[in-house]
Amino acid sequence: MKHLSLLISAALVAGTAVAQRNYVPGTVITHQSDSLKGFIDYQNWSISPGEIRFKKQLENAEEEHYKPADVNGFVISLPQEEEVYVSKQVLLDITRHTLSNLMETSARDLQDSVVFLSRLVKGYYTLYDYTDINSRVHYVYEKEGETPQELLMQKAYVTNSRGSGVFEDKAYQRQLEELFADNSGISRKGRSAAYEERPLKNIFIAYNSYKDPSFVAVEENKRTKYKVYFGVMAGISSSSYHPGGEASYFKNSKYDGSVSSIWGVWVDIPTGRNRRRFSIPIEAHYKGVKTNGKIDLYNGILTRFAFDYVQVNVMARYTYPKGFIRPYANIGMGNAFMIKIKQNEKSTNGGANWSEAIDGPRKHEQSIIAGIGATASRLGIECRYVGSTGFSPYGGSGIGIRSFQLIATCRL
Repeated sequence: MKHLSLLISAALVAGTAVAQRNYVPGTVITHQSDSLKGFIDYQNWSISPGEIRFKKQLENAEEEHYKPADVNGFVISLPQEEEVYVSKQVLLDITRHTLSNLMETSARDLQDSVVFLSRLVKGYYTLYDYTDINSRVHYVYEKEGETPQELLMQKAYVTNSRGSGVFEDKAYQRQLEELFADNSGISRKGRSAAYEERPLKNIFIAYNSYKDPSFVAVEENKRTKYKVYFGVMAGISSSSYHPGGEASYFKNSKYDGSVSSIWGVWVDIPTGRNRRRFSIPIEAHYKGVKTNGKIDLYNGILTRFAFDYVQVNVMARYTYPKGFIRPYANIGMGNAFMIKIKQNEKSTNGGANWSEAIDGPRKHEQSIIAGIGATASRLGIECRYVGSTGFSPYGGSGIGIRSFQLIATCRL
């Protein structure tokens, strides 16, 4: 199991590394406004890149690395469109908007640095977006010759006489109202605009066209950003128990199979490209182990074991990206941690009296996982095989557990 786990770990790392390289035609714009044509490692970034990898040629070319401060920007040349990223110094409020963080502190986390902004609309006012390390999307506007400004949407935890809760300050709506004040219709739309890409794009395109009718506002970077998915899971596990070794509880013994429930939560993280073909699912779920054993039948020795675990799985997944029903396959590893000992007993007289069986059952269990399944919209189902090391603390002796699981999932 140890060697197999190492092999799977290496395969996961190698597979992820391979999936992370996706060189496509691109251009780097230098500070001298020169265009360096070549190939850029394109990730359809779910978080804005802090650095890009560039090659002048695909084969036998040295990989060059550029940070936002090193260049003026870069262009990704895709078959149907171009994506433009511009290096800009901008002040951003990157405060985490989780409830725990907002309750813990009222201080704002400000970032004032040069970053790669993704250009969404070019015109009298240019609109950008930027996704920070906390996966918060920020929208930034710029008038030529002026400093870029963030459209602010802030959350804070507020306590007053009416109670407490999270307050949203939609300052960006006031900013848009003032920005487009010379056109009452567009300004009015700004007062109620959602903090989302499509409505903000529409407003900026409309205003740019109004401001200069001879100039056609350009909408750019119409790419699809693949989100991190969260969900819940539940299912059943049918397990068989396979003793081996010289330890007294496992030599010449037989253990009954069992069926138990599984329930928990999961997150599915895309690698950032290829229409969510490749992703990293991470799960945390409850599972139970329960079995009765018969050892040395002539002497009537019986055992009863039952344990509860919390298991964390990390897998690599490939999903077929077309159609309403999308099949997928997983492979990965799991680590289970014993949270409760329900039964750990032996009887040497046919079940008349029971005493402790194993002195200190193993609290950490490792697993290998392989499964196939399919999703349809928010729902999914998977058939999975899990092989685990079991609960024996004895070196060279133990009880391997093989489980076949049927799991249903729902994306939140």
